[in-house]
Amino acid sequence: MDTPQPKQLSPRRRRALIFASLAVAVIVGTSLYYLHPIGILAPKATAQAASTTLFSKPDTLVSYNFESAQLGWALAVTETRLNQGPFWIFRTVDGAKHWQRQLVGQTSSLFLTLASFQFLDPTHGFVAVGNPISLYRTTDGGMHWLALGLPYADGYAVTFTDPLHGWFLAWPHLWSTSDGGNTWNQLPDPPVDSTPLFLEFDKWNNLVFRSRLEGWLGSNGAGQPHVYSSADGGHSWQRREVPLPSGAVASGTLRTGVQALPGAGVIASVNPSTSPNALFTSFDGGTSWSEVTPLPIGGGTGDLGFQDNLHWWEIYVGALYMSSDGGQTWNHISDELPSAVSSLHILDSQHAWAQMFFAEGSVLAFTADGGLHWTRANAPQPT
Repeated sequence: MDTPQPKQLSPRRRRALIFASLAVAVIVGTSLYYLHPIGILAPKATAQAASTTLFSKPDTLVSYNFESAQLGWALAVTETRLNQGPFWIFRTVDGAKHWQRQLVGQTSSLFLTLASFQFLDPTHGFVAVGNPISLYRTTDGGMHWLALGLPYADGYAVTFTDPLHGWFLAWPHLWSTSDGGNTWNQLPDPPVDSTPLFLEFDKWNNLVFRSRLEGWLGSNGAGQPHVYSSADGGHSWQRREVPLPSGAVASGTLRTGVQALPGAGVIASVNPSTSPNALFTSFDGGTSWSEVTPLPIGGGTGDLGFQDNLHWWEIYVGALYMSSDGGQTWNHISDELPSAVSSLHILDSQHAWAQMFFAEGSVLAFTADGGLHWTRANAPQPT
């Protein structure tokens, strides 16, 4: 990107911004809750055009969902009090050139609202807002939203794998739904050491379900790194030990996170207190693991995006690398991106989008040539 580079964030602020827009957090504080949807349940709702700029506002966190290079949604939240404030949902059909506002309101759990924002396809989406938490569901791409109940007054995570099957984690309890959130069934409590770290806004610390049966949880505990897998929709969990990073010693608390790879396989992140974190992949349900090769520069881990379970993209200090063998080898592609923390999402072999975080706010950028060049797009402006 050829425009002048914005001021870089401090490492602490970068981490807070990117993880806040991707992660799960416990609810703190209380407030009166109100919601003013635009045309909610109205048969002839008309979306409202939103103003745009290249930067989101510095005090606003934005989470994006794109189904294609043209169709996507944005959730913006502004913290006016501790973990609470107004939110806005927007939709674009022209690759973020223009945005239309679909839903506005207040929430007392900004980070849970950000983490729960999910579109499964062009029509079905979910978001958790309010105090007590309410689940809102759309079946028409966000034009109308239906308010549904949740079984507990606060929580860590809400996630769906399809329009019917979802899970709600309110530690230490877990519920599931098989009818799109109309009703919820309490499941046995997950393992004690699978609890998310309080205020650790980290995408590796999520409740993960790939299908209505296959689920994964990370862990926070002493001893050998491990994650948990479920083959029955969260009714039971099995411990799956993960190797220690090369040269690391199992001492103190180890945080081990997990993500599902597209199609098949999982990737785990092991974070020892005495050495850099390391990544491991498993394609046999966690029975065996292979360590991911660090990038050739600095040996660090950047932000990963997955085209499929073998073709990966990774941004590290403004440089883009790609792997075609599940992270065993890496090829340098470009240095087009600024040296900012980025959230990377792959649409196909040529199209991807990244969210970069600066002191001035976050920036949304797209590539249409496999990462060689990136173009900044408009960010919706809450009003």
